[in-house]
Amino acid sequence: MAEIKEGILGGVRGKVGTVVGYQFRGKNIIRALPRRSSKAASDAQILQRSKFKIVMAFLKGIQKFVNAHYPIIEVDGDQKIGIDQLRSTIMKDGLLVIDNTLQIIPQRVLLSIGVLPPAAIKKVAFLKDHKVKVQWNDTIVNVLTQPTDQLIVIAYNDELDAFHIEENVAKREDKYTHFNLNENWTKGNIHFWSVWTAADQSIHSTSIYHYSLVLDKTGVEEDNNANVEAAE
Repeated sequence: MAEIKEGILGGVRGKVGTVVGYQFRGKNIIRALPRRSSKAASDAQILQRSKFKIVMAFLKGIQKFVNAHYPIIEVDGDQKIGIDQLRSTIMKDGLLVIDNTLQIIPQRVLLSIGVLPPAAIKKVAFLKDHKVKVQWNDTIVNVLTQPTDQLIVIAYNDELDAFHIEENVAKREDKYTHFNLNENWTKGNIHFWSVWTAADQSIHSTSIYHYSLVLDKTGVEEDNNANVEAAE
């Protein structure tokens, strides 16, 4: 059953017979329901569906951030928000088949687009307690940069298919910082991006992908357990 939100002349949301109403990019749309086909999907169709599925799963945890850090553009008269732009880019150039499995190429993923010059990240590393340490050089200076510009670090655990966003973790003038990842992240290949933003959030930088680090807390826990048993 469909619902008319704004009177008889308003948009329709839901199904009415063989048509369905919904909102898309602020517009009220009505389209015919797709007919079921008995024809088997082609290899190209199966591949496209697989690409779409893996990309949507990847973007689920980063959608709000991307929309806030991408400019809205207009394509063929329609506005495209950040997540639409990023999805299109990954579908076109950000996937690779490895061992018959589709995988995201993190190096080709831009999580933000902006004009603020970033500080040059020198190192991202795990400390002994598994905190993440980040060091940078702030010699890039122009009229847009300020010592109070703030660092955002985005981490992605490809084993859990999950993001961790550490916002405003340090200032440009600090030169280094460290922070904790999610407590439930015990293992995985962790990918890192950095984004810089002005203190008043007026401008931000284009994201930079750095590299991945292997996280494995289980080995430390096993070693600790073995030490306890030996002591007993």
